[in-house]
Amino acid sequence: MELTLNKLIDLMLKKIWLIVLIVIISGISAFAISSFVIQSKYSSSTTVMIIKTDTELPTNITQLKADYMEFTRSDVFLANVDENLNTEENLEQYGLREAVHVNRIKEYLSVNQNNTNSSAFDIVVVAEDPNIAYSICREIEKSASQIYKKSTKFRGTDIEIINEAKYNAIPISPNVTLNTVVGVFLGIVLSFLVIIVLHMIDNSVKDESDLVDNYNLPLLGVVYTNTSADELMENGDNNGKN
Repeated sequence: MELTLNKLIDLMLKKIWLIVLIVIISGISAFAISSFVIQSKYSSSTTVMIIKTDTELPTNITQLKADYMEFTRSDVFLANVDENLNTEENLEQYGLREAVHVNRIKEYLSVNQNNTNSSAFDIVVVAEDPNIAYSICREIEKSASQIYKKSTKFRGTDIEIINEAKYNAIPISPNVTLNTVVGVFLGIVLSFLVIIVLHMIDNSVKDESDLVDNYNLPLLGVVYTNTSADELMENGDNNGKN
């Protein structure tokens, strides 16, 4: 069936109740899933700057930073963080219910360069618990310098923490507001599609224009019926019999 713009607008207005219903369901579903189903994620980060302690060291800073970043992601580095973090004293201090070992730390941790021309890079930890994210970052800050010095690759250099980790109790994901807005938008699109599909599969004749437009039949005339006319005809027949 051909669907013109005017017919589409008229159809949407007639089905406005269905549009509102689908939009409300979609928006509430998106809000509920974001708030109660999707696992919240918390982030903590620290920024490390590489410093040359040996000014005569002919080292390319770009390559040196790449080596530092790669070593930070290594099992050797993370095993040292694991050992320093998972003491009874630290677990109690950070409010951790259980130890956080290398495999989990590696899953949570990412290392990013904030500027290609800078000697600094960011260590970011994203976890399902703000205490875990913060505790890993803090232990990296406290022990990173000693861990790096264990590698001969970094002789003549040291590191300085220029942005300390902060405890963040506000989750970085999911974004409930954004997800709800997206859910409402998808509800609008879905409702339009549902109404159009229902219209396309509806073969019933609603008025004389359907016969002309959809079946290419000539319109010879229209017979209208109403209650008053039927009553008049019925009364006329009864009078004739009398």
